[in-house]
Amino acid sequence: MQFPTPYPDELWYSIIARYHKRSGNPFWYMSIQELFDGRTNSTLITGFYPNESIIMVHDKFPNVIDLRKAVLESTLLPYLMRFYPKEKKIQAFEDFINGVNTKPRLYRYTKHDKLRYCPLCRQEDIEKYGEPYWHTVHQIELMPLCPIHRCRIREITTHKSLFSGRYTPMPEDDEPVFDCAHYEPALTDTLFAYYRMPFEASPNIESDNLARAMENAGLISDMNIRYTKYDGAKLHKALVDFYSPELIEQYFGTDIKMQYASRLRNHIARNPEQYALIATMIGLEPELIFSNERIPLRVEERLRMLARLASQGNVYSKQQVSKIAGIPTYRLRAYTERFGLEPFWFDIERSQLQGKSVYSGIRVSQEDAEILDEYMKEHFLESRKYAAYSLIRQFLMGYQATKDDVGK
Repeated sequence: MQFPTPYPDELWYSIIARYHKRSGNPFWYMSIQELFDGRTNSTLITGFYPNESIIMVHDKFPNVIDLRKAVLESTLLPYLMRFYPKEKKIQAFEDFINGVNTKPRLYRYTKHDKLRYCPLCRQEDIEKYGEPYWHTVHQIELMPLCPIHRCRIREITTHKSLFSGRYTPMPEDDEPVFDCAHYEPALTDTLFAYYRMPFEASPNIESDNLARAMENAGLISDMNIRYTKYDGAKLHKALVDFYSPELIEQYFGTDIKMQYASRLRNHIARNPEQYALIATMIGLEPELIFSNERIPLRVEERLRMLARLASQGNVYSKQQVSKIAGIPTYRLRAYTERFGLEPFWFDIERSQLQGKSVYSGIRVSQEDAEILDEYMKEHFLESRKYAAYSLIRQFLMGYQATKDDVGK
């Protein structure tokens, strides 16, 4: 009997299940015996990583099964190894394809007792191909919605384990459900992006965008500014608040200890679900973790903006700079050193400026007051005293520059 040609995004188990259905064999084990040289052990096809059964079927039907394509499109390998270093996962993949190591330790054992499907994909597959099939992408356990139809992915629990000696048909007449939690559409998009990226795509350590986004979200430790260590307690609380205690306990446990926060920070942790939950919560586009282009640091942008405005004559107190930049006052010097900036703030009352007082209170018209308020808003000045001194400084700087030009 001819082996069925895989459909787009068809799970490896689904392809074998279609072979069994077409074979006319009354029992699943009989189809397993035909395909795998008399073996009856269904654990040959257990899990969503590549396994020996793909190589065995390819050897028997080389004109039907493209080995590389089957591994990359009919298993969850690209998704499950998304956060492995590029060289490491490519080597494991090539070793598997070439038969050097068909049971690499990197391919962690994944035992499942559920199959997942989208009711609308099922209907479309019947219309297009004449039969339904199990899609690989739907088997991502954390994925709540079908990435194509945005309805809830349904799941059925199989007997003991997914491939334990029987054929599992897809349910019929299942109506789609579109209700979802606030985070589920974005989480679905993130997981789908991790799945669809080229197999070679791995986190870009140079751009370090996840850490930069974590810093923008205020989830790094206050005790280490230059090396941006994650604050495990802050991160866990933020995740629980954004999702639910039950979901976060399932993927992170009841807390995130310092050691594991460090593993996440340095991309030593490999679990794509954890990174998807974090990235979705902080609003980081999926592709940016793998991009060469750095995302901006909010605190750096604000400090540089204030430093530029100060160089033009505006005057800011340390408290103003701290508030606008969103960092503690006692950390300002550390941040300016990190970004190569000289301190640009000072307090008018405590400054060491020499000379006579020239400001004792000036009354202006309502129209001028409104203009002054607009100026203060545009230049992030909270005090009219600082605004007035800023305008005086700018006038004097301009006057001196004009005088110097005339002298030339």
